[in-house]
Amino acid sequence: MKGNDSELPAGDFSAWLRQTRNALRDGHGSDVACGDCTGCCSSSYFIHIAPNETEALRRIPAGALAPAPGRPEGHALMGYDSNGLCPMLSDGKCSIYANRPQTCRSYDCRVFTAAGIAAGNDAKKVINQRIKRWKFGYPTEQDRLEHLAVQAVAIFVREHAQCFPGGRVPTDPVQLAILGVKAYDVFLSRSNGKVPGHTRSDRDIANAVVEACRAFDRRSADSVVTHPIVTRA
Repeated sequence: MKGNDSELPAGDFSAWLRQTRNALRDGHGSDVACGDCTGCCSSSYFIHIAPNETEALRRIPAGALAPAPGRPEGHALMGYDSNGLCPMLSDGKCSIYANRPQTCRSYDCRVFTAAGIAAGNDAKKVINQRIKRWKFGYPTEQDRLEHLAVQAVAIFVREHAQCFPGGRVPTDPVQLAILGVKAYDVFLSRSNGKVPGHTRSDRDIANAVVEACRAFDRRSADSVVTHPIVTRA
């Protein structure tokens, strides 16, 4: 494959999964080979910036920031222009790359490839193209089974929303993909790594997904359990 359709190595799946789960727990982000891709900079994302990110806040014009809804005072959101571009994008590059927000450092579009879903609508077309290009490696059968399990969570949640408390499930692609990363083990048998069959009801599986996410979040150092990027409605 050539050009923009060429495959991009995403790493061995199980290794990526462990790294991503650790990154979600400690908030340090992932090591993503972005290259010259600016998909997340041009896809109508609101970017959360914490008050302790003083260098990022110093470099970003005050007019590009707004208080972050639902967050304590001092937390901000950086918006985008009428074309969906980050205001810090200049000549196709981040103008504050060395001081970019932690949200930008943490963003890893491979999570969509892992979950088998797109990042969103046409506003996310650049990222969606990137998602299609990522190719995970499977050095062991466990790598492949774990990838299937992450995808199984995303499929199950979308198809069985009525089984979850109040019918409330993530509709935002970022949150749905991360849910798959957090709860993938629900769809792995302890004995042979295969997706469980009809021995559990759909409601039992939904409850197991909820508890797996709660257990993951209890072990997390950060109390924020959703991805810090907020998408446009």
